[in-house]
Amino acid sequence: EVPGEGASYRLASIDYKLFKEYVEKGEYFIPLYDGVPFYSNSIIPYYANVSLWDRILWEAEVQQMFTGGVMTHIFLGEEAEPEALKKLVHNIAVNTKIVYFSITPTLTVCNSCRWCGIGVYTVCPKCNSRKVDIWSRIVGYYRPLSRWNPGKIAEFKSRIHYKV
Repeated sequence: EVPGEGASYRLASIDYKLFKEYVEKGEYFIPLYDGVPFYSNSIIPYYANVSLWDRILWEAEVQQMFTGGVMTHIFLGEEAEPEALKKLVHNIAVNTKIVYFSITPTLTVCNSCRWCGIGVYTVCPKCNSRKVDIWSRIVGYYRPLSRWNPGKIAEFKSRIHYKV
């Protein structure tokens, strides 16, 4: 896995500048979202369109080969039912060899009324303010997207968010 915050964007930008013509021809692959290059910090990139269970099983197999620094983030785009979440966590813990995983809901925080909810909202559902911040896990901690570098924002926008 690559360092999550600065290096993944910096190195993707350098590689894209050096190999842009090959990327455009389809000979090399550098992920782009809205023209912004980025690398993922995951065994299976979070933009890969795979089912949640396949992601968990595949990452569990590969995580066994590492001595540390591995984490599978399960990005949620909406609030999960507690029983469904409990069942998912139990199934992962009992039926896989995954080393570490996190349940990571995306949060919206209203800067006007302080409402907070799970999901991506451009307008606060409580007070209709557009002064909202989207928060998600950048690597090991939550931070508002407004404080992320362009590559991490591109990675966020390309993520598959699962429903539990």
